[in-house]
Amino acid sequence: MLIAVDGTETDRSVTRQVLKLFGTDCHYVVVNVTERPLLMGAIPVGYGIAAAVPVPELSRFSDGIASQAEAARATAEHALTDAGFEDAEAVGEVGDPASILLSSAEEHHADVIAVGTCDRSWISRLFDPSVSEAVIHRADRAVLVLRDEGDGT
Repeated sequence: MLIAVDGTETDRSVTRQVLKLFGTDCHYVVVNVTERPLLMGAIPVGYGIAAAVPVPELSRFSDGIASQAEAARATAEHALTDAGFEDAEAVGEVGDPASILLSSAEEHHADVIAVGTCDRSWISRLFDPSVSEAVIHRADRAVLVLRDEGDGT
């Protein structure tokens, strides 16, 4: 069982619901993924027009990504400790959350991927696509989508 956490209040609800549904006999892998920030730069494009283009983050390639992954792992560890998991593995990665969750599920032979969801405005979904929807559409295994118990649903 792979549980996706993101460092929000929803983590506690999702992890507790998973424990309630599957019990303590299951092997759990708790994964947190930090997206690699994209730096933007401006270049002139004819007649003084500037265009924004991605700029590689060369300074982060050496130790920055490792520290981001360690911070992500710490978030996963906090979520599993907070929920009371006794025997679980914490994983922290840097990259595209949906892709990392799917590859982690494959790597750890997880039968089910548990993800949390919450209500978001259309503008929020436009600029920050839903990780849970991406996992649902791309997964080759069962995906359990859990709403935060605090939402009143």
